[in-house]
Amino acid sequence: MSFDLKSLELFVRVATLGAIGRAGAEFNLSPTTATQRLKTLETELGVKLLNRTTRAVSLTPDGEILLEHARRILDDV
Repeated sequence: MSFDLKSLELFVRVATLGAIGRAGAEFNLSPTTATQRLKTLETELGVKLLNRTTRAVSLTPDGEILLEHARRILDDV
């Protein structure tokens, strides 16, 4: 399994902000591109990480677990 750290960073920002568009903008990504990166990350990991609605984004139980690990990984890097 390999995924890029930028996608992991994006995931952490989305989880923190609760908004894909705002988090994507911080990485100079359009909302569509940010969403595609997150979907790719979910596909690579084989789990759904985020619940998406038109107004909000929230973590799934798997997303909550990944968030803890992702923060540690990014701190170590």
